[in-house]
Parts: sequence; structure tokens; C-alpha cells
Amino acid sequence: RADHVLLGLTATPRIPNIDLFDHPVFERDFHDILRLGFLARPVVKKVNTGHRWQPTVSGASNDYTGDSLRKLATSKSRNKVIVETYFAERREFGKALVFACSREHAKTLYAAFATKNIPCDFLVHGRDPHDNQRALNGFRLGAIDVLVTVDMVSEGIDIPEIDSVFLCRPTRSHIKLKQMIGRGSRLGGRHQDRFHL
Repeated sequence: RADHVLLGLTATPRIPNIDLFDHPVFERDFHDILRLGFLARPVVKKVNTGHRWQPTVSGASNDYTGDSLRKLATSKSRNKVIVETYFAERREFGKALVFACSREHAKTLYAAFATKNIPCDFLVHGRDPHDNQRALNGFRLGAIDVLVTVDMVSEGIDIPEIDSVFLCRPTRSHIKLKQMIGRGSRLGGRHQDRFHL
């Protein structure tokens, strides 16, 4: 009805021309909320994997193609650097959420972390829902230090116990990037007011 107004609250970044809410009455961006002390501060660590990648971009999504990401995901040397980086500073990185390029990449990284005796699991679409829930519960309760996923926890799931986020899946999407970073920005990790990115 014309005399009703729909009000909503969301932490999901706005998508131009698709948003349910046409006229926001109040907005705060990540930096504002961070400055006000409501989010953990990211401590960025860039790691050179030594892998040369020539990505291709899809015209439809303006993001990297699946084939391009698969080529990146199959780099054994890059995957080794990802795991070794965590292993070398395991105490500092603590509970880490790792974003992989694909389901296969998530399984590959999971296996690589497991060979280092790091308590880990993976969470991906197409896996038995009970196994996914067990992995998520194990991560939340502290039985698992590393949880590898593709995009199942990029939005809508709040896990304040995260100490680090490993962005092993490149993206050109600002929204997707914000959602991945946002998983570590909840206050409540071991460092309380900061997280590793």
C-alpha cells in the first residue's frame, strides 16, 4: 500500500540498481564504523607467492573467469606458499578463514594444511550438509584452526572468533571483497580489536 514504508537494516554492501531499498535514510561505510570502534581493524600482510598469473575477465560479470581461477588454483608452488605462510606464523594468525578459488582448490588447500598437522576442514557447496555443519561447528568451538571455503561464509554468517582472513581467491568485485574482509572484522577474536588480512 502507498501509505506503508518499508524499513530495513543490512550490513551487506549496496548493489547499484538492484538494492531492495531505494532511499537509504542512514548509511555508514566500513571506515566510519571502524573509526567508531565497532569493527576490528585489519592488519594487512601481503605475501608474494612468486606465481605469474595472466587472468582473463568475463564480460558478463566483470570478474575473473572460472578457467582463469582454476589455473591459479592448480599452482602447487602458490598453494605451498599459502600453507607455509600460515604455518610459519601459526600462533599469530590463530583461527584463519581461507577463501579458495574453487571447491577443488578448497579441498587441495585443506589437504595441504592437514599434511602440516594443522587442525582444519573445508566448507563448500555440494558437500554433505552435515559435514559442512560439522566443519563450521568445529571452527566456532576451537577444534579447527583453519576453515577453507569458497564463498559459503562470505556473507550472512557471523563468526567473531576469526583471527585471520586469507584472501587466496582474487576478485575484481568490490562487494565480494568487502564481504570476505567483513568475515574477520567482527569484534571478538583473540586480538579483540584487530585481525590479520
